Amino acid sequence: MPKNQPAPITTEQAIARARYMLAAGQRLTNAADKVSETRNAPAAVNAAAEGVREHELLNYRVATIPGALEPVLEALILAVSTGAADPKELQHAAR
Repeated sequence: MPKNQPAPITTEQAIARARYMLAAGQRLTNAADKVSETRNAPAAVNAAAEGVREHELLNYRVATIPGALEPVLEALILAVSTGAADPKELQHAAR
């Protein structure tokens, strides 16, 4: 395997990583909502909410960098295209 090529992962690992990515996105959305809710709050409260949002943005960016996405997408595409997994099963497992 070439040095820059990520190691293959299992369908189960891909689903777990995809769940993590979705959860990171949801945490970022929640943090952004909290910032909106605190716009008229005291400056310290709004600053704290902004800090949480920045932290969640960083987490989301790390979770979804191309190096993290590539093996997840490849494993899921391979599983579906080879018939190793039914798309309906993957959809159910992702919930």
